[in-house]
Amino acid sequence: MNNAREIVVSAGGNFRTWFRNLSTPVKIGVVIGLIAHAVISVVILVNYQKIISYVVSVSDEIRQMKTKGILIFALLIGIVSFPPLIGFSSLCIIIGIVYGYQGFPLIAITSSVMSTVALCSFKFFFKDASQRIIDSHSNLQIFVSVIKDSDTTFIQEVFVLTLMKLCPLPYSITNGGLGCVPHLSPLAFFLATIVCSPKYLIQIFLGIQLRELGGPDGDNNQKLVHFIIILVTGLSFGTLSMLLYKRLQYKFQQRSAGQDYVPLDTV
Repeated sequence: MNNAREIVVSAGGNFRTWFRNLSTPVKIGVVIGLIAHAVISVVILVNYQKIISYVVSVSDEIRQMKTKGILIFALLIGIVSFPPLIGFSSLCIIIGIVYGYQGFPLIAITSSVMSTVALCSFKFFFKDASQRIIDSHSNLQIFVSVIKDSDTTFIQEVFVLTLMKLCPLPYSITNGGLGCVPHLSPLAFFLATIVCSPKYLIQIFLGIQLRELGGPDGDNNQKLVHFIIILVTGLSFGTLSMLLYKRLQYKFQQRSAGQDYVPLDTV
């Protein structure tokens, strides 16, 4: 509980510091964006049944497309694998709505391949852009400093990358940012992405629950149960991911500072 409170306080402090450093026009834009987000959220909450029912009806049409639908989702996953694009988690949830757990191989295979393609693209062709990504994302820098360690073995590299992928770090930003690491093995990155791919079952599960929530069957009590399951699952996964990230960040900072050296395999 104390760790969770520290995370919330730290996040709030980081946001205030970030906001104060913005120029006035950008501050105005951020405020307008937050207000728009609040309004959209209220509209969604009021009309969520109609919205989800529409999404479910569209998902049925996509599923009937068979191979074409799968290729469309594979293409979309490939596109959002490159920074600065976003939307990977939303795509996973939508795939969960459309295909259920049968969509897991599509996500696992396509994301692993396209993440590695994105990494190699930035590693060999856009290294300067990759370095700028790392410079502007302090939450990635501590992981990069460990991977850059010349004493890191291939197995340790896979281990650290797997832990990194389990943390709540931006999907596409991570793919591109790691391209600046000189000796990073694309094979290690690919294996780490495959190993941590079961975490996408969480998004698929959320998609399945959303489908049940928007379906015509079931009474209000059943729909309430699905809604509670969605909230609890999302909050639990987010909290556990953030706690893992903070713990790893602390251990890696200790390791980088040379204080009470922490072997990678004991993190």
